[in-house]
Amino acid sequence: MEVFVARQPIFNVEKEVVAYELLYRSSRINAFGDVDGDMATSTLITNSLLVLGLESLTQNKKAYINFTYTHLKEDTPHLFSKDALVVEILENIEPDKQLIDICKKLREDGFTIALDDFTFDSLEKYSSIYKFVDIIKVDFMKTSPHERNVIIKKLERYHNLAFLAEKVEKEIEFKDAVKWGYTLFQGYFFSKPLIVDGKAITPSKFAQFQMLNEVSKVEPDVNVLTQITQRDPSMTYKILRLVNSAAFRRTAEIKSIKQALVYLGLREIQKWLSFILVRDLGSDQPEELVWIVLIRAKFGETITRIIGCDDRESEVFLMGLFSCIDVFFNKSMEEIVNSLPLASDVKEALMGKENCLSNILKTIISYEKGDWEQFRQFSSKIKLEYQKAAELYIDAVNWANQIKMDTAS
Repeated sequence: MEVFVARQPIFNVEKEVVAYELLYRSSRINAFGDVDGDMATSTLITNSLLVLGLESLTQNKKAYINFTYTHLKEDTPHLFSKDALVVEILENIEPDKQLIDICKKLREDGFTIALDDFTFDSLEKYSSIYKFVDIIKVDFMKTSPHERNVIIKKLERYHNLAFLAEKVEKEIEFKDAVKWGYTLFQGYFFSKPLIVDGKAITPSKFAQFQMLNEVSKVEPDVNVLTQITQRDPSMTYKILRLVNSAAFRRTAEIKSIKQALVYLGLREIQKWLSFILVRDLGSDQPEELVWIVLIRAKFGETITRIIGCDDRESEVFLMGLFSCIDVFFNKSMEEIVNSLPLASDVKEALMGKENCLSNILKTIISYEKGDWEQFRQFSSKIKLEYQKAAELYIDAVNWANQIKMDTAS
């Protein structure tokens, strides 16, 4: 049985992550074949969540999980702590007497309940259970702006309800939703720059790019690296802090850039310089965006080892890290990558051009979004097995979580 565990962040109005939805398929029909929905949910819970640890996947935030009617009847949500779970009721479940009783019992036991994929046509359908529900997840891809506003107005008398805007892809949709009264948000509205006018490359950033360029050379000059580093002492501190983190599992502390170069090698230094650069650039972006690209970088790096492209793992790591660089600078991807010291096929992949690396990047992003149809299409091109992808993704999440803890200020 294939196990797929992807996650999508859920934000508040401040664009802070407050929860994650855990995904195992993109629709009620599994994209990989005729797989029973009840079995898919059971497999997700038993083999992934309970074994791998819910806390690791969600960083101790609440998990939104879809439950089939069968699992609701079997009281499966009670396998979890009420404080760790939001029970999502699928839109294909009819609100009959038994569902009403189930919702009432879950509410009495302290669980949070959400109605998934809510549309304007759902208003009458769920009228019998609104008083037992906590969150309405309004599907922004299946509703018009007028309908999104009216839904809140029609239900405002239910003071227990909070409204989550899901599948929000544009910043203007986010802003409108805030204005109408939505307080939770899910989607990739932050993944593209809103304005053309972007950040300038400061002297500190220029020094980082210079160093990144030097370590990318076939024969980097250690003296040049030292000189560049001396111009920005904070960069030295950040590199040493990362190298001394638990993620590297060393036995002795590293105290100089020269030691770091010897211990890690120039390719590893290249990766970590890139991470420092991205993290600094993302200081005014939602924090989750920084960790999304870090997960993408590690996920991509390990994918290259599985598909027999070990010699490209460093470039793929950089490709993942820079996959949202246009957002950080608020400039077009083409304008940014043309000034970066990256391999030509990495630049092409980041700009959306078709090549082997773009198939890896699209595999990563489709898995991240839980778009299993797209994932199947691109993963087949790079010959990545479904189960192996799930394992690598979880490893990347755990690795990123460790980095986050080690580098927290």
